[in-house]
Amino acid sequence: MEKIIKQIEDLIIKKKYIEASQLFSKEENKQVLSSTRGLNLYGICERALGRPQNAINAYLRSLKIFSKQPGIWTNLGNAFKDINKLESAAESHAMAEKLLSKNDVLILYNHAIALAANNQHGQAITLYEKALKVEPNKKEIYWDLARSQLALFDYKNGWKNYRARWNSPDAGENKYNEKTWAGEKLKDKVLFVYCDQGFGDYIQCFRYIDNLLKESPKCILIEVKNELMNLVVATTQNIEQIQIISYKPVKQNILFDYSIAITDLPIIYAKYYQKIESKFPYLRNIPLTENSLKSLFDNDKLKIGIVWSGSLTFKRNNHRSPDVRYYLENLNLPGVQLYSLQKGEKSKEADKYDSLIINLDKHINDYADTAQITGQLDIVISMCTSVVHLCGALNKECWVALDYSCHWLWGIDQDTTNWYPSLTLVRQRSPGDWFGVFDKLQAMLIKRLAR
Repeated sequence: MEKIIKQIEDLIIKKKYIEASQLFSKEENKQVLSSTRGLNLYGICERALGRPQNAINAYLRSLKIFSKQPGIWTNLGNAFKDINKLESAAESHAMAEKLLSKNDVLILYNHAIALAANNQHGQAITLYEKALKVEPNKKEIYWDLARSQLALFDYKNGWKNYRARWNSPDAGENKYNEKTWAGEKLKDKVLFVYCDQGFGDYIQCFRYIDNLLKESPKCILIEVKNELMNLVVATTQNIEQIQIISYKPVKQNILFDYSIAITDLPIIYAKYYQKIESKFPYLRNIPLTENSLKSLFDNDKLKIGIVWSGSLTFKRNNHRSPDVRYYLENLNLPGVQLYSLQKGEKSKEADKYDSLIINLDKHINDYADTAQITGQLDIVISMCTSVVHLCGALNKECWVALDYSCHWLWGIDQDTTNWYPSLTLVRQRSPGDWFGVFDKLQAMLIKRLAR
C-alpha cells in the first residue's frame, strides 16, 4: 500500500489529478481508502477535479478514523468553502488551529480566506497579519489581505498591499516591473500604461486616463487588448497626447520614462473611497448604425439586457453566476422584452428560450458592439462581470446581481457604489441565495413598469 500511496502523492505534486484518480479506482488499490493518509490524498484529488462533495466525504471518513488531524480539518474547511458552506469552513479551520501547539501559516491563511468569503473581513485581516508574522515572505498572503482591506474601504493600506498580486500565480508576471511610476511629475514625460488582470478591471481603471492627461505628459502610451480596441480608440481618437499600443502577451520593446499597470492607477488617484471622482461617461458610446440590428429594438416594451455568466475559467464563476432560469422566471414580465448580452459558450442557452429572449450574440464581436447595444436598452441586469463595468463607465443604468462573497470593489453591504453612480447593487442575503436576489430584482422591475 505504501508504494501506491507514494505514486499517488507524486502525481498530485505534479498536478496530474486524473492519473491519480485512476489509481484510486483500481480494484487492487481499494485498501488505500482504508487509511487516513489515503483518504486525505483522495480528498485532495477529488477537490482538484471539481468534486468537492466527494472530498468532504473522504475527509470526514478520515476524521472518523482519527479526529485529531489538523491537516484534514483545514482541507475539510477548504472543501466546505467550495460548496458555499462558509460557517462550516471557518469552524473547520478553527478546529485545525486548536489542534496545533503553535501557529501554522497555511492553516491561518486558509482560515482567513474562509472568513473573508463569509464577509468577516476584520477577523480575516487579523489572521492574515498573524500568518505573516509566522512567515513574512509568503507574499501571496498580501494580495488576499489587500482585498479584505479594500472591501472595508481601507484604501490607504489596501492599495499598498494590492501590488503583491504580482507575486501570485493568478496574476501572472509583471513584464514591465521597471521605472514604475509612483506619482512623480509627468510634465514632458512618456508614461506607458500597460494591461493586467481582466476586462472589467481595465474598464474600471480607464477613468484615470483623464487624470493622467491633467499631469501634462509628453505622451501616454496605452496598451489595449483587441476586445477593447475599438471602444478605446473611439474614446481617445482626438487626444494628441495618447498613443494606442496593441496588447501582446510577451514583453514589448517600448521606450518610456515611467510605466504603470492600469489597475495600479487607483494607488495614485483613489486614496479614499469617499473621494472617488470621475466624469461620466468616461468611455464614448458609438451610435448604433446597423439597421437590421436597430429593428430588433423597434418596440414599445421596457428593453432589458441580461448577462448570467462570467468567464467559465474563473474559479468562482459557479458561485457568482445565477442560472439563466432565474432571469426568465422573474424578469419576463408583461411589457418587458429581454435581450441577451451573454457571450461565450453560455450564450447558446438563450437559443433554448428564443420566444422569451432575443439573443444578440452574433451581433457582438467586441466591447464597442456591446456599448452600442446598451444604448438601445432601458436597463441592463447582470451578475458581476465586465459588462457591469462597461455600463458604469457609460453611465448606463445597471442592476447588479451579487453573490454573497462578491468582489471587494462592491464593499459588503452597500446597494450603491461610489465607483459607478448608475449601478444598483442587489446582494445575496446568504450564500447561494439567488431566490432572494431575484425577488428583489423582480420587485424593482414591477415598480419601474408601474411608472
